[in-house]
Amino acid sequence: MNKRWVIGVWGTILTGLIVPSITAQTTPVGGVSPQGGGILGSYSNAIPMGKIGLVMSLARVLDIGKAIGAGQASLPHFDLELASKVDPDTDVFAVIGLHSHEGKSEVHIENVYLQRTGLIDGLTIRAGRQFVPFGYMAQLHTELSPFATVPAVTRHYFAEGNLAADGTSIMYTLPVPFYASVQAGSWTHTFPTPVEGFGVTNRMGQYRVVVGSALTDQLEWSGSMHWMNGDGPTFQTQADRVELIGTDFKLDWEWGENLRLTLLGEALGMNRTLGTQTYQRSGGYAAAWISDGMWDYGLKTDWVELPGDTLERVQSVSGILNIRHTPAAVLKIEYKHDTGPTPQHQVAMNYVVALGAHNHPVIR
Repeated sequence: MNKRWVIGVWGTILTGLIVPSITAQTTPVGGVSPQGGGILGSYSNAIPMGKIGLVMSLARVLDIGKAIGAGQASLPHFDLELASKVDPDTDVFAVIGLHSHEGKSEVHIENVYLQRTGLIDGLTIRAGRQFVPFGYMAQLHTELSPFATVPAVTRHYFAEGNLAADGTSIMYTLPVPFYASVQAGSWTHTFPTPVEGFGVTNRMGQYRVVVGSALTDQLEWSGSMHWMNGDGPTFQTQADRVELIGTDFKLDWEWGENLRLTLLGEALGMNRTLGTQTYQRSGGYAAAWISDGMWDYGLKTDWVELPGDTLERVQSVSGILNIRHTPAAVLKIEYKHDTGPTPQHQVAMNYVVALGAHNHPVIR
């Protein structure tokens, strides 16, 4: 990014955080609004002017029946979240992450962007570095996933789970009696050298449509459709063009005061031109779980056709269990059975704690 642009954004962030935070007070608003995009909604528990939040997580994966090596445990994962209101219609958000990569700790800027509303009713404009809002799981910070592991299709198609890119997006919420929005974005993403994994890169175009509604007092649903195109990671040495099409859905059914059934699913299709070859791949996941406020328990299945030039399929079935110690702390456990040609059994654990003010609950 341009150095002047980076200095300007960080100057705005620091000014908004340091000066207004002296007199800011926490104002819980409560409730969930789809304005946050996708089918995620946006949890509102924000300080009016400036706020700082920290999310910490520790993960471990155990291979059942195999020796547990050093590579099975990840280093602690930290996300420092900063936000400030520049004026009544303009906000600044940033997330600085400390993550493990190949056994080493790395610090990098995951998100830093301006968000503008108020120009036209229902219109939201974002500019800066964001997670490209494609589907449900890819736009989540990994530690906020409802599962202890990232679904295979998200991990393989979005370079370990997220696609952070620089660009501008415009979202318009339609004036209809149910929630409906359309969004378009133009992005630039640079893969590291040497290339690690697969993901859409270089200049990208991305579009989505999101709808949702409360069918009854106990039943809510939402879903979206997405389209994106760009280059593959080897586009500099050969023809490597990628197109992704996806859809997702979520349904929440309240049983009385204490129980909720959640259904969540996502499917992606990929068309890729690699050299002289053109081929199609697909993947997805589906999950169902019951929540009683403290415990989440259910099942998940996911599958993916890997994005290489040789067709290879990965699929698994998982049992999921989340234990919510407090609204700001959750222990996620997942037993995963890989049903591929070489069956494997794993137990994954992820403990997440949130401190300070946030735009989201600790798990979605």
